[in-house]
Amino acid sequence: MESLKGPLTFFFPGDCYEEVVVNYNIFDGQCLKLFNSRLLSLGIILGSVLVKVPQILKCVKAGSVENLSYLATFLELAAATFTCAYNHHKGFAFSSWGESFFIAIQVVVLLALMFVYDKQTVYLLVFLPCFAGVILYLVSGLATPNALSMLQTSVIPMMLLSRLSQIVTTFKNGATGQLSLITCTMNWLGTGARIFTTLQETQDPIILATFTSSFLMNTIILAQFACYPALPPKPAKKES
Repeated sequence: MESLKGPLTFFFPGDCYEEVVVNYNIFDGQCLKLFNSRLLSLGIILGSVLVKVPQILKCVKAGSVENLSYLATFLELAAATFTCAYNHHKGFAFSSWGESFFIAIQVVVLLALMFVYDKQTVYLLVFLPCFAGVILYLVSGLATPNALSMLQTSVIPMMLLSRLSQIVTTFKNGATGQLSLITCTMNWLGTGARIFTTLQETQDPIILATFTSSFLMNTIILAQFACYPALPPKPAKKES
């Protein structure tokens, strides 16, 4: 049993390990909710490792980043980065925010593709060291707790603007372009699940507001796939 204590304390942290594993009270309501939350969190993190891969592969296959918004992508990266820094500072379990870490890595890859395919390699060479410097500042202890809280609060309008930018881009183009349905669906499911896990584990109002607003905007983006084709309609040929 000792060899299993590590994994079991992940699913049954704090007093729940004693209550469920030692005392065999497997019907404890609060511990069952926490177990479901940790199980869901694990699924979210595992899914986040690949959440942007369909989008990346679609762009590579097409050799194009058509219909992808620079503003939306930069804001998504900023939101994920600030979320990681804030949660790390607060000492929250990695299971409650780990997907933001993996999403940030994949968004950097996606941004690199956008710069390369748009022949803006110089901007990529400037962006990478600047982003590394921001990360160093956020995790080195130089950023004050108040600053990190303000950055996390700013994630809400950033996320809303990011999603709104993508929604407007799709609306203007009349097509979803290289936007990946799989990635958007995974984003929608992930943010919906995070509302539940946040309520069960951290109860942080800033993080809860972030995921709730993100879920609503992801719902609109997902709905656009039912309203718009992948490619815009070809203009009708003029009769001679």
